[in-house]
Amino acid sequence: MNALAAPLAPPRPQPKPVRPRKSGSSPAPIPKTRRKPRNAHSARKLDRHTARGLEDLIGLGVNTLFIGAGIYTLATLIPHQLAQHAKLSALRAEVETTQQRVQRLEQAYVNSQIPENQRRIVEEQGHLISAKKQRIIWTSSH
Repeated sequence: MNALAAPLAPPRPQPKPVRPRKSGSSPAPIPKTRRKPRNAHSARKLDRHTARGLEDLIGLGVNTLFIGAGIYTLATLIPHQLAQHAKLSALRAEVETTQQRVQRLEQAYVNSQIPENQRRIVEEQGHLISAKKQRIIWTSSH
């Protein structure tokens, strides 16, 4: 060790040696330990309180940091969530209109497969005319 370095712990006071009791005499006095001055004890107690206060302060700082991060995250996610909700509502409305259109087309397809309706559709959409019907052409006589 370095000769200039201070010892790590203060030396402990040595208790006074106890003499052996003589028979028939009063009991030997109990050796008293030296008390440290009050200010040393108070200083150590103050150090403990300061350390505990510093630990609490660091804990509060970390918790405040977490709360701030949570608030920032919510502040950025809430507008995004609202935009996604609006898009979802628009898509649901579009799905509903598309389902109605699909139902109409399915009904039209089913109707077009009935034999009576097939002839009518061919006449409406094509140039074929039934043999029972005759085409009439109007002309003006001026």
